[in-house]
Amino acid sequence: MTQILDATTFIARYGLDRESLEPIANLLRVATNGPWLVGGSIRRLITHAPQDSDFDVGFSSPAQLDATGNTLLSLGFKQSNDTLFHREFKGDLLGKPITIQLLRLTFADTPSAIISEFDYTICMCAYDGSALHLGDYTLFDLGRKRLVINKVTFASSTVRRLIKYTKQGYYACRGCIDSILNAVANDPSLIHSEVLYVD
Repeated sequence: MTQILDATTFIARYGLDRESLEPIANLLRVATNGPWLVGGSIRRLITHAPQDSDFDVGFSSPAQLDATGNTLLSLGFKQSNDTLFHREFKGDLLGKPITIQLLRLTFADTPSAIISEFDYTICMCAYDGSALHLGDYTLFDLGRKRLVINKVTFASSTVRRLIKYTKQGYYACRGCIDSILNAVANDPSLIHSEVLYVD
């Protein structure tokens, strides 16, 4: 389940730095019908963290992803990676180097549907240019710096990401570990050890 909040009201209420996000949102032409900024950049916005990592983008269709990729190439960005799960581009925005990941994991009609497929509740964040889409427990778990599983699809990647987030000060409660182990015990195919990383 997700909740949808008016971005202007939420950002003003909590004194968030919308200007840290608007240049990339404008570059990508973020809109209610896609594309959408998802995951880490929105989490960083909410937690007052600097935008010092990559920007993940979700889409309604493969055609929309390809159109965004073509736009980035036309603006001088270089494609640096191309996998089953994403296309990665590197370039400069306002004089700073940035990395943009166009996600192929899932396509959906809404950003809420996209983030419903993410593994951790703290990652269930999206911005469509006017609204923030969040998991029902995302703000609570962000506030407590608590890692809680939403869905396990690529277990090896989820474990690697657990290590990444604990290094950022988040903690994995027993329920988090149990959720991963139980998911794999019930369906060993979820291990997906061939997947190097999904972030």
